[in-house]
Amino acid sequence: MTTIKIHGWDKKVRTMIRFIKVGDIFLADLGNSLFAAGRILSKLNIGHGVEFFNLVLHEPQISIEEIESAKRLCPPVIIDSYWLFDRKIDCDWRIIGHETGFSVRPESDVYFSYGGGRYWRVDIFGNEKEISEREADNFPPYTPQACEQVKQWLVPLLLT
Repeated sequence: MTTIKIHGWDKKVRTMIRFIKVGDIFLADLGNSLFAAGRILSKLNIGHGVEFFNLVLHEPQISIEEIESAKRLCPPVIIDSYWLFDRKIDCDWRIIGHETGFSVRPESDVYFSYGGGRYWRVDIFGNEKEISEREADNFPPYTPQACEQVKQWLVPLLLT
């Protein structure tokens, strides 16, 4: 059984990377009174795998009911959680709650790739499999995204 607890935007301005957990709910300030909501899916050696919800928020507030009824907006992505939640250099992302008992659905079709000479396919949990260069070209790079990178593709998705 899962339970969601929300502690709100103002309780914790900064979260050190070692305290970010699978099941954490976050809000991201995208500017112009636009906030995105999401959840931490996995911890990787280069950041965290996250999902974004199909919620357009104009204030940094979200209810448990909104989270429970939300759908995934896009395939999971990898974020640079150190810069977004801990250092907060050019953005304001905050952990605002947690879903205890949350378990991640297997993501059979979400992969990233990296390499040069030899190439690997990596899933959202960090499991790797060697692949060909041609196969690697079919996947997004296994690179964490920072604030501006996320804003570039997330804002248009939220507003359509």
